[in-house]
Amino acid sequence: MNVHGAQPFEPAWSPPHPRFLRGALPPAPSLPLDQVFGPNLAAWVREAAEGKGAPADYVLGTLLAVSGSLIGNSRLASPWNGWREPPGIFCMCIGNPSAGKSPAMDALLDPLRQVEKPLRQAAQEQLETWWAEAEVANVVDTAWRESVKAAVKKFEPTPDRPTEADPGPEPHVPRLVINDSTIEKLARISAAQPKGTLMLRDELTGFLDGMTRYAGGGSDRPFWLEAYGGRGYTVERVNHPSLSIDRLLIGVIGGIQPDRLNSLLVDSDDDGLLARFIPIWPDPVPIKRPDIFASDTLIKRVLEELQQLDMPIDEHGEAHPQLLRLTESAKNQLDEFRDKVRVLEGSAEGLLLSFLGKMPGLSIRISLILAFLDFTAEGAERPREITPDH
Repeated sequence: MNVHGAQPFEPAWSPPHPRFLRGALPPAPSLPLDQVFGPNLAAWVREAAEGKGAPADYVLGTLLAVSGSLIGNSRLASPWNGWREPPGIFCMCIGNPSAGKSPAMDALLDPLRQVEKPLRQAAQEQLETWWAEAEVANVVDTAWRESVKAAVKKFEPTPDRPTEADPGPEPHVPRLVINDSTIEKLARISAAQPKGTLMLRDELTGFLDGMTRYAGGGSDRPFWLEAYGGRGYTVERVNHPSLSIDRLLIGVIGGIQPDRLNSLLVDSDDDGLLARFIPIWPDPVPIKRPDIFASDTLIKRVLEELQQLDMPIDEHGEAHPQLLRLTESAKNQLDEFRDKVRVLEGSAEGLLLSFLGKMPGLSIRISLILAFLDFTAEGAERPREITPDH
């Protein structure tokens, strides 16, 4: 409206960002299986995905998370002094309920539980023996306490505590994968299982929402931020003894629906937790009856060999990770990638900026995992360093 000859109002709106004009999601990038894996593992991922009626991307993401958890703290990749990356992976499989997320994850998790079963059975036998010894020890300890009381009353020397009164520490039952647990329980498992473990959540929304369930305002998010890094961590909770963990490392794999992810992205503080997840959102595969079903033989052997990787023991009897250095060529390749990431960061903001900042470290983690997958699945030499091929 022109009043007394004034110029019409022209708001200085900038052009809308292209993402607001996009009517549909762009197609997902193709999965370069043959460029990433050797022929044995590439074929297995394809066959496993087809047999589950799921995108191969979900199988790949689960393979990285499971393999990283089994390597765990036994090996770290180090570009140079002061920078070390463990192979822990956080991965979320994004898709609608019928996208095949759970079946794809089962392609790895079923063999993983087969690997875990004999370990648990052996530990359970030790635990049953310990319980029987603990009952005897309790009787001996009770009798000793009574004899101490009697000696005190008579002003006589108190007897020494019998060695039979101590059954020793309770045997640990290994957990290669956990579906749900409190932070206190996870801390005890991590302390007894120095390599680490894997958290599986079929639906990650409950996992992420449950981190702020405490009435007093406490949160589990700091624990999970550290669980990605493999650093030392001390758990302090009311009514629980404090527990220190030398290297807290827990991988995470789970599924989430796009609308739930959207609400998490909008409502979440940018504390770096979501930025630690690899988001995998492939296009859905056509509905068809599968013609191929992958054998568990290869992948079970791969998982068994990764699980058997030990942490080296030093002269003081303490376990430490073995470092795999990057070759000079690999360092140069990493520097080029870091330069590309820096350029991308210049036009990013919010959670995307946080995610981009994690990419160089993530590339090192994945390189370490790929090195050992080549070793276990393709018959390559045992890796002693990280090369450009990795």
